[in-house]
Amino acid sequence: MGCKETKVVADEVQGVRKEAVVDTVRKAAVLSSVRIQTLVQTCQRIEAHFGTPQDIEWAFAGDDLWLLQSRPITN
Repeated sequence: MGCKETKVVADEVQGVRKEAVVDTVRKAAVLSSVRIQTLVQTCQRIEAHFGTPQDIEWAFAGDDLWLLQSRPITN
């Protein structure tokens, strides 16, 4: 876990903007254990499907895990 000093948030006027992270949550975990478990299981299924380690881009939107891209690790 790293110390998070700023975060990027949606902004209807500018698209996105940076905000300071309040001290009480700077060192808090970003993902819950349930989300970590979901992510690990999904990534393992993707790697099994392709038969090779993958560079997987993902995001959570609300409670939903979105897979943005998966490609073989090349180096």
